[in-house]
Amino acid sequence: MKLDSLDCRFGGAQKFPVRFTWLTKGVRAVAMDPKAFEKNSATVDLGVGSAMVKSIKYWLQACQLLDKGTGALSPLCSLIFDENTGWDPYLEDDGTIWLLHWMLASNAIDATAIFWFFNLHHQSEFAAEETTTALRDFVNQNIKKSVSPGTLDADVSVLLRMYSQSKVDARTPLEDSLDSPFSGLGLMAKGSGDRRYLSRFSDRPNLPNLILGYAALTVMRNRGTEILPIEDLMYSKDNYAAPGTVFRLTEDALIRKLEELSWQLADFFEVRESNGINQLFRKIDLEPEALVHGYYKQNLEEVAA
Repeated sequence: MKLDSLDCRFGGAQKFPVRFTWLTKGVRAVAMDPKAFEKNSATVDLGVGSAMVKSIKYWLQACQLLDKGTGALSPLCSLIFDENTGWDPYLEDDGTIWLLHWMLASNAIDATAIFWFFNLHHQSEFAAEETTTALRDFVNQNIKKSVSPGTLDADVSVLLRMYSQSKVDARTPLEDSLDSPFSGLGLMAKGSGDRRYLSRFSDRPNLPNLILGYAALTVMRNRGTEILPIEDLMYSKDNYAAPGTVFRLTEDALIRKLEELSWQLADFFEVRESNGINQLFRKIDLEPEALVHGYYKQNLEEVAA
């Protein structure tokens, strides 16, 4: 998705970071009843308070698992979470977390603050207050709708709590000690002070190449092209999401992983150099979901199915 100055959203999380069980719980509820979140019994059915019901629904939309317009589960959601035929119905595979991170951080419409942080804000070490100020400045200069400072403060707080692992002790309430699934990706860490954080670029050896390929292919689809400079996959251009920054990859690591992907899927991808510019070329039109299917099956022949 492309960032739009009018079609954007802040504050949808109700100040709650997504919790590990929420996505599967929300998907199960909608699978049984598409109107699950609108029912008077939603708090009882989901076992959470009314604000958390809204938050769970929001996170399903932000992760592109639930269509905001129709209220239906997305095709990719069903492929992953279906209890009988899903690839990873209990969210046990780290590749699923990487995939959901991409779905979230590339969603400029429903998760605008997270999109901004991972695509447009490149500070590797920062204080929480600095990030809040930077987001406020960005919104004031680029967003054509009114957003309260308090809403932006809350979004930054949610982001930092969601991607960094909590420091807990015996006095920490159980609910507050349950990290979000994204905290285990290592994309953010607590810094030397209580309010300082790190978000550094690295090799990301645990990021599956086929999940990266899915992200790259969706960018190419969204931009309507079969060839892109790798620089455009490294850094956001024209307000499109960029896998390099979303996954916090170094430039060398991004090129290496895309080269490995092109070796694995030589019939579909090729990394070319033209006039000193490295480019990713898609040889054959391919559904992005085919790469995810290939990842879970660990069978590259099935990518073309």
